[in-house]
Amino acid sequence: MENNRKKLILFIVTEDWYFVSHRLDLAKFLIKHNYCVAVLTNVSNFKQMIESCGIRVIPFNIKRKSLNVISSAIILFKLFKVIYIEKPSIIHNVAIKPILYSTIISIFLKFNMVNSYTGLGYLFTDSDKKKNLLENLIRFILTNIFIFSTNNTTKSIAQNKHDYKYLINSFGLKKENTFLIKGSGVDHNKYSHYKEISGPIIVTIVTRMLYDKGIIEFINAARILNKKYNNKCIFHLVGSPDRHNPTSIPEEQILQWEKEGIIKWLGHSNEISRIWRNSHIAVLPSYREGLPKCLLEAAASGKPIVATSIPGCREIIQHNYNGLLVPVKDSFKLAIAIEYLIINKSVRETMGRRNIDLVKRIYSNDAIFPQILSVYKKCF
Repeated sequence: MENNRKKLILFIVTEDWYFVSHRLDLAKFLIKHNYCVAVLTNVSNFKQMIESCGIRVIPFNIKRKSLNVISSAIILFKLFKVIYIEKPSIIHNVAIKPILYSTIISIFLKFNMVNSYTGLGYLFTDSDKKKNLLENLIRFILTNIFIFSTNNTTKSIAQNKHDYKYLINSFGLKKENTFLIKGSGVDHNKYSHYKEISGPIIVTIVTRMLYDKGIIEFINAARILNKKYNNKCIFHLVGSPDRHNPTSIPEEQILQWEKEGIIKWLGHSNEISRIWRNSHIAVLPSYREGLPKCLLEAAASGKPIVATSIPGCREIIQHNYNGLLVPVKDSFKLAIAIEYLIINKSVRETMGRRNIDLVKRIYSNDAIFPQILSVYKKCF
């Protein structure tokens, strides 16, 4: 229940690991600014880590993949009960499902709400006309729920210009209650810039192992460049499959690629700063993004970036200035861009220096957190 002296910020996030990687530093910042913080989330291995920072964890099973009406109704009832008991000053929802559930509950309970759209996801951004009837119906219902619930107690945050315009033009959100904040912040002090390591050029992708992240294109580009440069470059995959995501790549497939010598799979890592310190080039050929933190961390580490020309990546990368942009689903052009950086050390170093400056000025915790706090204050 809300402390009499301090306002309670309740984060609703589907996974505790995501809260740790994307919101934990913000929560610490809020505690320093005299807020109480709690997070309602699925609990895996990070509960103790979160609680050690003075943040209360409310275990709650939000099934990301499930669209079952009965299970959704049960979740709504349980979430209603938690919100009624806790009476948070602000509920900060992260991603579509928490936003959906809290928005429906807000029709019956009055509370301040901040919705972070970290990417609008498959239902809203994919142009595939083969979506089934259920998916299109869900999209229609979601859009109308968001429009119906728009009010002055709800603030919305988009991470890139494309999503910001979409929220206003397609969801009908009020411009005065919708904010463009570029990312969730990066602790640039964690990602020191070191001189390049000697030896083969390490080309790295850090992301969940999903087809939608462009893993197939990365594999194809690796095949092309491995043939041309033999052992002069090595391709690293860093991240795990996500069984709750329909585009997750089976672990057996990744192991097969590694067996063929195409890539080295490092799996999930809690030491991303070390990963980037030992890499030369960062790659993300994703099909859709909000504002990819993995690229911001690579940029903070002074790495040049190759990514697809999509909203989110275009927010970070200026083509031929601090990285290279390539078309979506184009393995050949991806290989050409990576090759350009492999053979041009001076370009890698120049782009890397520019990325360090970019993160400090625009994307660091110091730049982002005061903007989020300002949105909170507009709720009162």
